[in-house]
Amino acid sequence: MSTEGQSVGRSGEHAPVSPFLAELKSQCERLHQVVRELEEEKKRDAEALAAAQAELSEYRRLVYDWAREHVREEDWANFSKEQHAIPAEDVVAELERQDGP
Repeated sequence: MSTEGQSVGRSGEHAPVSPFLAELKSQCERLHQVVRELEEEKKRDAEALAAAQAELSEYRRLVYDWAREHVREEDWANFSKEQHAIPAEDVVAELERQDGP
């Protein structure tokens, strides 16, 4: 059994040889905690993204259903997607204004 970097105390437990090693272990544990927190944050972000994507899909479905009921085929003849595209940032900003105080 290797005792490199450690010494054996009276009770048989291993104790750090130097304060430097103790500090490294402490930093390692802090880094592990940061990694765990970041992994949790990543999981929450992925869940939030999935929820937003589901909400967007539902919104699209509602819009397409409404359009099928209220817009005639001939109304689409001259439709240009590029002329009527709205940047997502503008939509989000408008929704935030509507949800505001």
